[in-house]
Amino acid sequence: MARVITLTTDFGPADGFPAAMKGVILGISPGAQVVDITHDVPPQGIAHASFVLGAVAPYFPAGSIHVAVVDPGVGTARAALVVRAPDGTLYVGPDDGVFSHVLSAEGPLPWASHGRPFLSPGRGPLPSGFCAWRIESPAFMREEVSRTFHGRDVFAPAAAHLAEGVPPDGMGPGVTEVSCLNLPGPREEGGRLAGHVQHVDRFGNLVTDIPGSRVLQAFRSLEVGGRVIRRLSASYRDAGELGCVVGSHGYLEIASFGQDAAEALGCGVGDEVVVE
Repeated sequence: MARVITLTTDFGPADGFPAAMKGVILGISPGAQVVDITHDVPPQGIAHASFVLGAVAPYFPAGSIHVAVVDPGVGTARAALVVRAPDGTLYVGPDDGVFSHVLSAEGPLPWASHGRPFLSPGRGPLPSGFCAWRIESPAFMREEVSRTFHGRDVFAPAAAHLAEGVPPDGMGPGVTEVSCLNLPGPREEGGRLAGHVQHVDRFGNLVTDIPGSRVLQAFRSLEVGGRVIRRLSASYRDAGELGCVVGSHGYLEIASFGQDAAEALGCGVGDEVVVE
């Protein structure tokens, strides 16, 4: 059966960069099913790409290959990685934190900390069941590797060769530590739950890191940006001018029906939210 290869990048649609990656993939693995997750990640938006990939990847078949290229460090000493999840799904991309939400899917990593800024970069051991290797073998790259487009010259060919059956440990040496953004999860303090806005979607909804399951039965209010919201609604329409909903990702969201809640509140990723 043909392997699924997905693409998540900040390349946008205008300049043909995603098409170049697809051309390389299909030249090596003509039977691959190439799926665009998104190419509209904000430029250098590692945290945005990490959230989207973590949210979408579970809906693909186990064993899919997810390529994520949001790579401000392209051409530097940062590593190129292939990461294998416990179910055999593979993730290909730079070692810059773009797989943070995938690695944290079962909960905050042991080395995540409320003592460091939310989403700040760090390094630590892979979670249990994950393995990773550096992509170093020239056999699985394009013959000429640009210092500015590893999406085409390193990550796309590596993914295609993996789809053709090359084992991930054939790509290069194994690693036990990777880069990861700080995702400590919400913390309890004095009967309140404090978390952060981890994502803003295209509608302006503020997606927090607080699981809806933790507040559904006892929600009284949410404070963000100096505003207190006392409405927990079942849908975006019911949220009215400003309210909270549990979104499709399972997290508590702040929404404004027909408006951009992030703009209305002047809030964004990294802002603290407190739920009572």
